[in-house]
Amino acid sequence: MIYDGAMGSLIQDMSPTLEDFWGKENCSEVLNLSRPEMIRDIHKQYLAVGADVIETNTFGATNIVLGEFGLEDRVAEINHAAVKLAREAVAEFSTEKRPRFVAGSVGPTTKLPSLAHIRFDQMLASYVEQMKALLEAGIDVLLIETSQDILQTKIAVSAAFDAMAATGRRVPLQVQVTLQESGTMLLGTEINAALAILDVYDIDIVGLNCATGPREMNDAVRYLCHNTAKQISVLPNAGLPQNEGGRGVYKLTPQELADYHKRFIEEYGVHVVGGCCGTTPRHIDAVVKACQSLRPAVRNVKPRSEASSAYSSVPLEMDGQPVVVAEEMNTTTRVEHFRNLVREAKYDDILALSKKLVAEGSHMLDLCCAIVGEDEKGYITSILERVATRVPVMVSDAI
Repeated sequence: MIYDGAMGSLIQDMSPTLEDFWGKENCSEVLNLSRPEMIRDIHKQYLAVGADVIETNTFGATNIVLGEFGLEDRVAEINHAAVKLAREAVAEFSTEKRPRFVAGSVGPTTKLPSLAHIRFDQMLASYVEQMKALLEAGIDVLLIETSQDILQTKIAVSAAFDAMAATGRRVPLQVQVTLQESGTMLLGTEINAALAILDVYDIDIVGLNCATGPREMNDAVRYLCHNTAKQISVLPNAGLPQNEGGRGVYKLTPQELADYHKRFIEEYGVHVVGGCCGTTPRHIDAVVKACQSLRPAVRNVKPRSEASSAYSSVPLEMDGQPVVVAEEMNTTTRVEHFRNLVREAKYDDILALSKKLVAEGSHMLDLCCAIVGEDEKGYITSILERVATRVPVMVSDAI
């Protein structure tokens, strides 16, 4: 299955005016209303070269992002318009033997919940609003993409299932994280941790997009293909951007992108390919010609047992060695030290204790904050906010 390429690059090439943006510079989602023929034409360019799936122009169409432009009350209108344009373009190219599809694009917003930029419930509600609009308008696939914060990713996944339940439509769910050149997500999450977290959800496709080109994605793509039974998607940039005259330029050629995708499909077993920033219809044309008839490698993936923090994962089958779970962070034991730390809200001391237990060789922390008649929920929430990002935590309760 071959996706389209960049939307933003082609919008820039068409040189929209500030008036086209309604004075809201760089709010590309406004163009769904102000310049619908422009967005429809971009979709058609990708469909004309053979793309199977086009993405809606809704990457930033949540009330979080639109609110920065004073458009928070037009979420449904903008998302509905974007899907309508995509569906019109698809209708021109679909045939009975070769249907084309529309993926509803959902971006990461401009907030990082792991850094307390936004509350969980606030981001969840924003995503549900956008996703309901996309589903109601008729998307075929729900695409959560360019995820930089694994907590934001989990919120978006939760919102996807809430929106599907609310609309009565279950469509394939595709989730793509973004790795920096360092090999981790923006806040430091390793690919093994991201997969351990996402693999337990009923997601249909997991993958990577944006930030880097296919060469930098190679190791992570191979890891995904070797460690999950889910379908894998890879939508890279046209290489790493080069700064030329203050403008980002992408230099990966169409043939180079096609060659990488051919390898991902034939050697690793990737099923979904396409492009992100800097890729053009020429890139997708080359990918279609090189990859359309390829058969993905067979992947024989064995189920894994893992626990994960926000940064790294721990296998629960460690070549015959035991997984060490520290029990010192449990308020129900006869030792009162931890219980007193919890009651006195000594969070720095609690964090220091968790680090000490990890340094001594613990793979997970057994955290229990059950104290009858007290604010157990408040206790454990406050502690998890400080500890859960550092090491896998096993939450237990007193019965």
